[in-house]
Amino acid sequence: MTMEVKANRSVVPASYDDQYRLLQYGDYTFTYTANGELISKCQGSVCQYFDYDVFGNLRHVILDNGMEIEYVVDGRNRRIGKKINGTLVQGFIYDDQLPIVAELDGSNQVVSRFIYADHTKVPEVLEKGGRTYRILHDHLGSPRFVIDTQTVEIAQELHYDAWGNITYDSNPGFQPFGFAGGLYDNRTKLVRFGARDYDSQVGRWMSKDPLLFGGAGPNLFCYSLAEPVNLVDSNGFACGSPCPNYPPGCGELPQKGDGQCPKCDPGKIRASLQEALQMYSWYARGGSSASEAAAAGGSMQTVAGVKCKPRVAPELPPGWHVYVSSWPPSTFNCSGDPCVDFCVCVHEWFHVIDRRPHDLFHWSQSYIERFYELPAYATEIECLNQYL
Repeated sequence: MTMEVKANRSVVPASYDDQYRLLQYGDYTFTYTANGELISKCQGSVCQYFDYDVFGNLRHVILDNGMEIEYVVDGRNRRIGKKINGTLVQGFIYDDQLPIVAELDGSNQVVSRFIYADHTKVPEVLEKGGRTYRILHDHLGSPRFVIDTQTVEIAQELHYDAWGNITYDSNPGFQPFGFAGGLYDNRTKLVRFGARDYDSQVGRWMSKDPLLFGGAGPNLFCYSLAEPVNLVDSNGFACGSPCPNYPPGCGELPQKGDGQCPKCDPGKIRASLQEALQMYSWYARGGSSASEAAAAGGSMQTVAGVKCKPRVAPELPPGWHVYVSSWPPSTFNCSGDPCVDFCVCVHEWFHVIDRRPHDLFHWSQSYIERFYELPAYATEIECLNQYL
């Protein structure tokens, strides 16, 4: 398998446009909306068609056999149901934005319950039909075996290739999770990860990164920097390492000294941080405001009563400065949870920015990594001390 420098997959002859949209892959052709969502995937005259809502959620699929699949989405853009040819066949109950805690049938009766332990995205235990099953998954969170805890018999066994295609499934549909712990549809073969759907056949997202260049890299369709064996993207925004057994990647939060993951959700933290950095890029381009912020050097300013009080180390590495910016809490949709908001709710927020002479405002992966090259500053934020 070979990769282009911009992380386009090229295992078979493929062509892309200037926006990195896949136009042809072998004998498949693809078309898109002006916004970048995939709307057709054709192999000769045999096509599948896709439709989306105004928020970019995949809502309707017409398969090549004529079957129509409709996804039901709630007000928080969570997939809560599936209809086949107009009939509701499946539903989901969530504890929060993630994870799924129960699966429903077409009559809204609970058929499966899920219990989470070490992993926040992938359940460890399944309760179904009066029996309890243990879900064994790999380092990415992909279910490999579902085992009856009483009989120790294998209820489901799954194999995947490097890009997440299921190459063997002993009991299709027994539970709804697939590659890297995403929500798998065994009819469309797509995997839902939070904000987007992933097509493992071509190893790409069905739509652009909602964070645009606030994510990782210039290719907005690329899944996990084209490293699906080492990295995961559980929310459709930004990839990260499946710690604790793998090193940080794609701007992953620094791990604790004992090698364990932070207790909070790294994906939500990254999304909030990247949103903040995107907005700061716009602020910093303002000239005088940026100059005034730079002139503040390492001075400490806080607003009385705020939840998080950042502290700046007494010395900065050569070429580094501390910028201060003020934003109302509503700018970042603060929820009051420091894990989600990553101290973004504070009125005065300190940014450690690399100001060595090169352009940093293109929001590449390297920019996020430079921020995390200073773990001392991240751990100095009081509201995260309990998590890092």
